Amino acid sequence: MKYRRLFGAAAALCFSTVAAASAATSWLDRKPVASWNKAGAAVPRAGKGDASNDARCASGARKPAAADDRRVVAAGWKLVGARQSFGATTVVQGAAGFDGMCRWAGYQAFVFVNGTYAGTLAPKAMDSRTDGALDTVHLASSNQFTADFVRYADTDPLCCPTRTSYVTYAIARGPVVRATEVTTTANAH
Repeated sequence: MKYRRLFGAAAALCFSTVAAASAATSWLDRKPVASWNKAGAAVPRAGKGDASNDARCASGARKPAAADDRRVVAAGWKLVGARQSFGATTVVQGAAGFDGMCRWAGYQAFVFVNGTYAGTLAPKAMDSRTDGALDTVHLASSNQFTADFVRYADTDPLCCPTRTSYVTYAIARGPVVRATEVTTTANAH
């Protein structure tokens, strides 16, 4: 009997935590889009989190190729994904580590303009296969670009988010990255 009460209390706590997390509004759903980047800020430090730093995942990281890569690495990040540039603007992605299947964990995208850090593409680090995780960055010019973020409903399987949010960014004076518009659409399955 004692076991049933303990299990019931644990289950209720778990379900209430999930419901509370579901009720939280993502930064991608807020209107107007909040600003989190500040001109003159330093590259944020990588979090520790639960990320694995297993040697099997080392091939998922790349070596620094430029000064902005080295600044991201100096802040504790492992370089992941391709380095993208258009004119004076460069996007570098870094992860705190990898999950058990070598997917990026605690990752972020950093923007540099003429070598000056201009901000991140999301207000906090992301994890693969979670709501609001960065999927792709599209540089359209040196001062405007977009990024796609996966959107999961509570009932979505981890393979298949049902929505995508498309965020448009601009480089403001400073330089500083500003999200200017978010559009969310249903995915065709």
